[in-house]
Amino acid sequence: MIITKLHIENFGALHNLDMEISDKFNELCQPNGWGKSTLGAYLKAMFFGMSAKARGNALNYERSKYMPWQGGNYGGYIEFLYQNQPYRLTRFFGKTPEGDS
Repeated sequence: MIITKLHIENFGALHNLDMEISDKFNELCQPNGWGKSTLGAYLKAMFFGMSAKARGNALNYERSKYMPWQGGNYGGYIEFLYQNQPYRLTRFFGKTPEGDS
């Protein structure tokens, strides 16, 4: 699988972010606090969903941690190639797994 493009509508601090991914070398060099770890969490959530388990005292910890800071829709899309076939995965998250689409 090769990720070719992604769009984050809102996910944590990341907002309206579009990235084209090369099939060669890609480097993401940004200052602390930019959202590099949030980008990694976004990729994981898009492909595998977000846990509905409680962690500590916070119900749905992962969901609450990455709720959009500025409000609005919570998710985006990823375009990728698998066996030379293009696919687009679009996913939006709710406050609970039942609100996901």
